[in-house]
Amino acid sequence: INSLAVELREVTPQSMLTTLAGATPVAAPDGTAPRAAWFLNPNSMAFDHNGNLYIAESQTCLIRKIDTNGVLSTFAGTGKCAYPAPSGSAKGDLAPVGSLAFDSQNRLWVADLYLNLYRINLDGSISFYATRTPVSGTPGQIAIDSKDRLYVLGLDSLYRILADGTTLQPVIPPPESGGTGLPSDLLGLGVDPAENMYFGSNDTVYRVNDDATFTAYVSGGIGGGFVG
Repeated sequence: INSLAVELREVTPQSMLTTLAGATPVAAPDGTAPRAAWFLNPNSMAFDHNGNLYIAESQTCLIRKIDTNGVLSTFAGTGKCAYPAPSGSAKGDLAPVGSLAFDSQNRLWVADLYLNLYRINLDGSISFYATRTPVSGTPGQIAIDSKDRLYVLGLDSLYRILADGTTLQPVIPPPESGGTGLPSDLLGLGVDPAENMYFGSNDTVYRVNDDATFTAYVSGGIGGGFVG
């Protein structure tokens, strides 16, 4: 995915800056072949259960869709960024998106950079969950397990929201909420083919158990986050 412009610039003897080659990219129009499309600051991707790919562009506040036939379209947003939490319909303005995840019903969950957490339903309507994600100070990475439990990961905490959409369970509460702060420096969420949930911390990958506890799964030599 191309996310940065490449330009050749010249400073003239008169101290004027001119562009000799290249240009600032613009968001690709719907119908553009994906291999020829610019995506402006893409920062999250997710596949639905039909194999369609969704890409969040933080610069344009759009969620783009590439279907299984390779057709690019706009799934949500107008291209205009908005500060307030979205409401009503995915056809309205969105805030920059931070993370995407699909549940078993092909509904798209979104955590944006203003800490809003909401769901885009199959009819395009928006169901709002919170004006702040359960983790503070970061939008949080989100992922969904085999029981449609939504996980929200921050740097020092991990929560899950049960499929009823109302029950919040701490897996790793932050220190200010009585947690130990360990594991620390949480780095990423991932699911295996059976949609069991894993997270990374320093050089260890942990598996989340059904009772909201967690167990070290792989330790040593990881050296960073992972993508699932």
